[in-house]
Order: sequence, then C-alpha cells, then structure tokens
Amino acid sequence: MQAIQWHATNNQFVISIDKSIMEKEDFFNVLRWLRLRFLVQKADFDESIEDVGEEILTEWWEKNQHRFVPSEG
Repeated sequence: MQAIQWHATNNQFVISIDKSIMEKEDFFNVLRWLRLRFLVQKADFDESIEDVGEEILTEWWEKNQHRFVPSEG
C-alpha cells in the first residue's frame, strides 16, 4: 500500500493516508487548513481583501521580525 492514495468519484475526492507517515495532530492541522480554504472560497471576498491581508502581514512583520531574524552587531 502506498502512504497516500486518492481517487475521485462524481462529486468527491477520497484520500487515504497511512497513519505511519503523519502524527494525528498534523493530520488535524491539514483538515483545519482544508476547512479554512473552503470557508474562504465560500465567503467570496473581493480582491480588496488581499490588500488588507498584505497590510496586516506587513505591520505584523515590522513589529515581530526581531524575534526571527538576529540583529546585526
């Protein structure tokens, strides 16, 4: 058996993942990510939401980059 298998039906993708390749918490993280993607698509945001997201990320990075990038000197 392969570690990850999938097949498509008329209206579904069916995925099978061997438990030996992924921790349970990682699997649930993948499911949460898929659910979030579904909800974002369902919300049908207009393109301006991307600009807001970029602004938020830029502000966050400016405030927090010192935690991830060592200062010179």
